[in-house]
Amino acid sequence: MNMLFQFKSMFAVLAAPIATAAIFTQNWSFPSAGDVFSSPAVDEAGNLYFGCRDNRLYAVSAAGQSLWTTPAYGDWFDGSPALMPDGGVVVGNWDFSVYCFEQATGELRWSYATGGAVIASPAVGMTGVVHVASADGTVVALDPTLGTVRWTYVTDSQGDIETSLAVDSENNIYFADSTGTAISLDRNGDLRWAISLVSYTTFSGLTDFEVFGSPALSGDGDVYFGTRSQELFALDTIDGSMQWVYTFDQWVDSAPVTLSDGTILTVSRDGDLTRLSEAGFEIWTRDVGEVLYSAPAVDDEDRIFVAGYVGGGQTRFSCLDVDGNVLESVVLDGINDSAPNIALDGTVYFGMNGNQLIAFEGAGSRLSRTSIWPRFRQGMNQEGRYSGFNPVTMSYFPSAVTTDGEWYKLDWLGTGWLNATYYPWVYHVEHEWLYCSGEGNTDNYWFYDLLLGWVYTSRNWVDTFYNQNTNSWMFYLVESSLLNTEGRWFYDFGTGAWAQEQALYIK
Repeated sequence: MNMLFQFKSMFAVLAAPIATAAIFTQNWSFPSAGDVFSSPAVDEAGNLYFGCRDNRLYAVSAAGQSLWTTPAYGDWFDGSPALMPDGGVVVGNWDFSVYCFEQATGELRWSYATGGAVIASPAVGMTGVVHVASADGTVVALDPTLGTVRWTYVTDSQGDIETSLAVDSENNIYFADSTGTAISLDRNGDLRWAISLVSYTTFSGLTDFEVFGSPALSGDGDVYFGTRSQELFALDTIDGSMQWVYTFDQWVDSAPVTLSDGTILTVSRDGDLTRLSEAGFEIWTRDVGEVLYSAPAVDDEDRIFVAGYVGGGQTRFSCLDVDGNVLESVVLDGINDSAPNIALDGTVYFGMNGNQLIAFEGAGSRLSRTSIWPRFRQGMNQEGRYSGFNPVTMSYFPSAVTTDGEWYKLDWLGTGWLNATYYPWVYHVEHEWLYCSGEGNTDNYWFYDLLLGWVYTSRNWVDTFYNQNTNSWMFYLVESSLLNTEGRWFYDFGTGAWAQEQALYIK
């Protein structure tokens, strides 16, 4: 295997990232007609969708050019939009309504009238169903195509719901209300559990347990809630039992997020950004400036992006490493309530109360693919959903797109669909069983093919790969394994000839 490791070493050097000195280079700012509290959703093309206090929803290209703007509706779009798998963008409004627009055109697909202001951001389930809460204590599930009601749930506590919903891979739903009651529903809208956080508090005499921040899921059985009782609670997702509680010096209105190792980041109103272990013990705390409703975001290198108010009408936007060291910061005019989002090309976007959306270059590292919950509303599309990916597997396949359960899509060797349940053995739709060497990175992979032996490929080479056994480059004819009962077709650049799988067996 010496040759194998030589090739690994060579390509590891070639694929090493080029360090950049500056993290924050402002690309552009897009002017709006009102303050931008809403966090922007970002699609795979880099287009952004965000609400505004001028009662409109905006769509802007990655270059900062307007794509479309809706007419002014009845009230503010303070909540953050979610992108739907079928090309819709759904968002709530203070005018007691939920609106769904077409991403491509901004045309209204449907609207739904609620019984209260929709302050929270909607969540999109695994099947595309839209879940949304309103301030009258009601949660509804809406059909993504028609906007018709699938089911309705009304809280017994009669508290407002201003926290956004979180959805797990089984379509269970998690949220909390203004009385400090944490609630979980199943996919049919039936109550799983309701827990009063008052019974878990470490303080005495407090009366304000309101929850504003969106909950976050750990992926291994915990859900996190920050409250105005100055605490972060970790509850068991099965029965709501408390796992641990951590106490801050001020309100926790920001949404918690997680790093790739499962540790938790939470920032309190007084600006204490704190990293906690999965057991709830403090690892470090850093002052990042007063944080209202924004939340940190974590990129692929576990760098932390966070905005905090520093007085004088100014906000400091900072990038910290995993140990809490400030790598770079920049001071901006205005106040920030919009949580940053990170696009595929590493650009960092967030809104400001000074009527603008800002784009920073971000040093070229995308939103983390190995963290379970790397930002407010979980992902770029702000679906508020944990899709069930395995972070261990994703650490070897960071360019993969997860769908449901353990199925992934990679940009190599055909359709790229594989199942990683038995990792490091993976089952590929077109190539059947492949063994992963365990030293993959963003672009390059070593696999052991049962017929070909060790092969090396990259998402940048389309369907071309290096075959160690023959010391030659080969091309795979996409879907030939699906169309022919006699096996796959390959073109060998060394011999200059096509060969089918049966012929290769004979060799």
